[in-house]
Amino acid sequence: LCSLVARNQFLNHLNTNIKFVFSSGKTDYGRNVIARQIEEDISHGSSFGEINIISNGNISVVEAHNINSVEYPDRCPESTILVIYRDGKKVTQANLHNSATL
Repeated sequence: LCSLVARNQFLNHLNTNIKFVFSSGKTDYGRNVIARQIEEDISHGSSFGEINIISNGNISVVEAHNINSVEYPDRCPESTILVIYRDGKKVTQANLHNSATL
């Protein structure tokens, strides 16, 4: 239940039309993009380990170490950096940078 509450708080912090920019250069729009990704990660047993956050003004940098399940050991890269841009209290853009996979 705690993770469901945290997930909903995170999603509610995002503008409904948030812009996502991925490592590949692909862009996508909408809160549903990350909600779907979170659901897929949960269903594959992926989670975050250590998380470091640095914020200044309307920009935050989130560094997360990914943990994969035994069944899907290569699902997520070792780490992910999320650069978050806010306009007021809502996140309007998030740039996702994954570490290289070996």
